[in-house]
Amino acid sequence: MPLTPEQVEQIAVSAATRAATRAATQAVENAADRAAEKVAMSHAELNSVVAEAVKQTLIQLGVDTSDPLAMQRDFQYLRQWRESGEDLKRKGTVALVGIFLSGLVSLFLLGLKEWFQK
Repeated sequence: MPLTPEQVEQIAVSAATRAATRAATQAVENAADRAAEKVAMSHAELNSVVAEAVKQTLIQLGVDTSDPLAMQRDFQYLRQWRESGEDLKRKGTVALVGIFLSGLVSLFLLGLKEWFQK
C-alpha cells in the first residue's frame, strides 16, 4: 500500500518531533546534572558549615565555646537557679495562703466567742 505525500510528511514531522523532544530532554538533564555537581556539597563540607554556624550563634549569645564542659556546668547552674526560684515561689505562695486562711479562721473563732458571750 503506497503512502501519500501527506502521510509521508506527517510521519516525518512526527519522527522529527520525537527526536527533538528526546534531544531537548537529554540536554536539560545534562544541564541539571552539571548544575547539581557544581552546587552539591560533600558530607564533610556540610558538617563544617553547620558546625561553624552553630559556633557563631553561640558566640553571639555570649557563650564561650572553647570549653564545652564549663559551658555545660554553666547551663546546669542556670537550671538549678531556675528550679530553686520556682521552688521558692511555690513555697511562698503556700505560706501566704496559710497566713490568710489562719487569719480567716481566727476571725471566725473570735466572732463565735463574742457571739456566745452575749
